[in-house]
Amino acid sequence: MERMPNQTEEKNIDFFSSNFYERLGVDDAVDEDSLKEAYFVACKLALSLDVADGSEEAGNPMRRKMTNEAYLCLKNPETRARYDIKIKNQQSKNTIPQEKTEAEIEVERRKNEAIRDIRANIISGVPNFTGVRDRWIKLGVVTKEEINNLPEMKVAAIESVLYEIRYHGWPNFLRFEIVRDEWIGSGLLTKNEVNNFSEIRKSILGVIRQNLRYDYNGAISGMSHFKKEKGGWIKRGLLSMSEAESIIAEFEN
Repeated sequence: MERMPNQTEEKNIDFFSSNFYERLGVDDAVDEDSLKEAYFVACKLALSLDVADGSEEAGNPMRRKMTNEAYLCLKNPETRARYDIKIKNQQSKNTIPQEKTEAEIEVERRKNEAIRDIRANIISGVPNFTGVRDRWIKLGVVTKEEINNLPEMKVAAIESVLYEIRYHGWPNFLRFEIVRDEWIGSGLLTKNEVNNFSEIRKSILGVIRQNLRYDYNGAISGMSHFKKEKGGWIKRGLLSMSEAESIIAEFEN
């Protein structure tokens, strides 16, 4: 006896859904036999609807095409497994985030307050920074790792090192080394982060040019000032001999 379509199954079918399970009117837990049965129901319904709207005669039976596409994918265990992963990934992206609780909002507010406070104290030097940071850590609002890994904290610390290079007088490399090592000791910066920062090297070259200009203008006799400054930066790995020679060449030409 020919199986009659189940009306409940037909109502669940959505031929034009992007979800293959919905096209066949089943859920994603359907077994192989039930999937096949649902496919036969969907095919019969698709044929009747395509005939009714003339798409069958026009040679474009879209409902049957959509049904066949879904079944061909889901009947094969491998393609079905890949499809299930794809669907789950899409669902996770489209999940509407739950509203935060009052407690979660308060935690986030306190964390942002701590970050602003710590960031504002960087300009006052390492002792102030570590004091304020450690106070917030003790309160349980932030962790040391959270603060030390924030890019804005690292940038602010680098700016304080740049300030020492540009404005704290000769010999600049001694003051630079003190401040740099203080930041390294705080855990906020590493030696490589400081030494490889492009603005650091740019500022060092600017300071050396400035000191060399004073020598050539007679403010300081001879090249002793420049040589000591140059040697200090080279010793610390922040200036190469070729860079120093090119600077001298600029003034001799």
